[in-house]
Amino acid sequence: MLFAAILGFVLIGHDPIANFIASMAAHEQIMQRRPYAPAVVWGLHDFVLFAGPSLLLMALTGTVVGSRRCFAPRGFAALGAGLLVTVLLLAVSAGTRGEVGRIWGFLMPLLAAPAALPLLSLRSWHLMSAGLLLTAAQIAVAVAMNSNLILVAP
Repeated sequence: MLFAAILGFVLIGHDPIANFIASMAAHEQIMQRRPYAPAVVWGLHDFVLFAGPSLLLMALTGTVVGSRRCFAPRGFAALGAGLLVTVLLLAVSAGTRGEVGRIWGFLMPLLAAPAALPLLSLRSWHLMSAGLLLTAAQIAVAVAMNSNLILVAP
């Protein structure tokens, strides 16, 4: 399907290779104007902000707890550790300077698996209370972002 769409553009005179080269050249020019050190710090900040601090904290807790408990699914803890390494490597590379939320967005839903590990042992009211607190924390972050940050300049 994708091949057919690209073929359609090629047939009307579009050159995808030249377009890719031009896009990468423009990206490199933009990246040269943005300093490296702030990009690392602000890249991690953006990831924490857009993933949600409560989800990230639960995922980190689940990664640590899941790797120490024998009843927890090891795959979830391994996923959390893999995500942590991936995010740190992406941050150190600083290749997405200023575009973290848009480019790393596919990693954020994966945090739900290791975040579920601390909740495995909870039952009834404890589980509902934990879910309520996590949901309230995510809503608080969303409201704070909406009322205090200008994400898109007018």
